[in-house]
Amino acid sequence: MSSDLAALRRRTERWFIRKGLPHLIDGYGATTGVMTRMIPALVVLFFLETNLVFGDRFAGRAQVGVWCGSAGILVAGAVLANRLRGRRAFQVPDRVGFIELGVFFALPSAIVALFGDSPAQYALAVLVLNVVAVSVIYLITSYGIVPMLRWAVVFMARQMRQIVQLLARSLPLLLLFSLVIFLNAEMWQLAHDFLPAYYGIVVGMVLALSLVFLAIRIPLEVRSLAGFSSWQEIVDCCRASDAPPATHAELLAAAPESGAPAAGTGDVVPLTAPLDRSARANVALLLFVSAMVRMLLVSLVVGVFFVILGLFTVRADTILQWTTQTELDPIATWQLFGGEMVLTWELLASAGVIATISALQFAVASLNDTSYREQFFNDVAAEVRTVLAVRAVYSRHLVPTSD
Repeated sequence: MSSDLAALRRRTERWFIRKGLPHLIDGYGATTGVMTRMIPALVVLFFLETNLVFGDRFAGRAQVGVWCGSAGILVAGAVLANRLRGRRAFQVPDRVGFIELGVFFALPSAIVALFGDSPAQYALAVLVLNVVAVSVIYLITSYGIVPMLRWAVVFMARQMRQIVQLLARSLPLLLLFSLVIFLNAEMWQLAHDFLPAYYGIVVGMVLALSLVFLAIRIPLEVRSLAGFSSWQEIVDCCRASDAPPATHAELLAAAPESGAPAAGTGDVVPLTAPLDRSARANVALLLFVSAMVRMLLVSLVVGVFFVILGLFTVRADTILQWTTQTELDPIATWQLFGGEMVLTWELLASAGVIATISALQFAVASLNDTSYREQFFNDVAAEVRTVLAVRAVYSRHLVPTSD
């Protein structure tokens, strides 16, 4: 492969990462991509753990000396790992393997065992926490959760007009039952009797049900996105994107001559490199996160709407009557337009329940109702389909084939 194509491949792979789909990269794995991208987070966490030596065992200058000694041990371990890898002593690691992970897991536990208040228990706890932390960071990095969330938020902001239209359509339907529930003594009595922990469990159960529905439904959508009717369709999708290959006409022009069916044949064109399980999971997760962000946005808008509605419609005397309290315990009160606005736990809890139910209704409708799909899901699906088209061009022209 020429140096120009190699550079184009690297730019395309960075583009996949920015889109939150790193598993579309050929050969993407723990040692070749994930661990390397984890290095900044691991380095920060590694040196933050020098603070674990603070406690009651040492005080004053002795505590400062212990901290400096702990920092020295961690630095010495990092230098030793670099020298074993043939790197400069203080070079930031360019790859993570067993040596680096061994240093990361062993040394923080060692300094706690040497200088901590309860060496045995704390050392084991630090080791377990580090294993959990690395596992979480690995999952976040492996599936590009951070760029995925950033992409979903930016895409949502670009589609704000459609979301407003969607809310305008959904709010009247929600109001048919929500107002009856909201302006109801039983609802406020229930909210008053809710312990915060129980309330959180109930809201979490409804939200979890919404997410489970999305998780079951979305993998079915992924299958429909990976097939194209012709290679020309792939080329057209790629040209319409901001991907690096879109500016290389010679790659796109050569595509029909690379063994793919000609445009207009009506045959389904398989991707040059079929999506493996991790790539399919990555695409499904992107669709899931995008749907979740919009679902939570709708829930937030509905919740804020009912909080404002309750501030204007439900007075303090009414709250006392509905909740059978003898004395009101408001979160905040203020004067507005000659009247008193009262913000209470009961108001927030009632609005939160309705907002959570709205999230469930939106999750179901966004994937099943035809008009909802046109305004919500199809735009996201088209964006993902474009990325898959770019991946097809990338796989055919930028990934070396093995003989």
